[in-house]
Amino acid sequence: MDFEKAYRICEEHPSSTIYAGLAEDWGCTAGVIWKDGKPFKDYCYLSSYWATPVVVVEGEDPIDCFKQDDGTALSNDDWLRFCSIRARGIRDADGTQEISG
Repeated sequence: MDFEKAYRICEEHPSSTIYAGLAEDWGCTAGVIWKDGKPFKDYCYLSSYWATPVVVVEGEDPIDCFKQDDGTALSNDDWLRFCSIRARGIRDADGTQEISG
């Protein structure tokens, strides 16, 4: 999942409930990632080898948040860590966002 894109969507809809999951298996993979203006811890799938990660702003159509990566499985804990780092404005030396540490 493209965490940067998902985070921007959340910033654009701060008071909305926002869900994330895999488009092709939404019913079994979706969970809340943003609620009441802040990141939310819920169980959801944020990466896949075969399905498309999407976010859904409550009441709107899914938004594709696919990002090619190294195949590492991403969890909601990774999302929360990314949001924490992003909110503090911490970036690595080349200006890209850090999600570890």
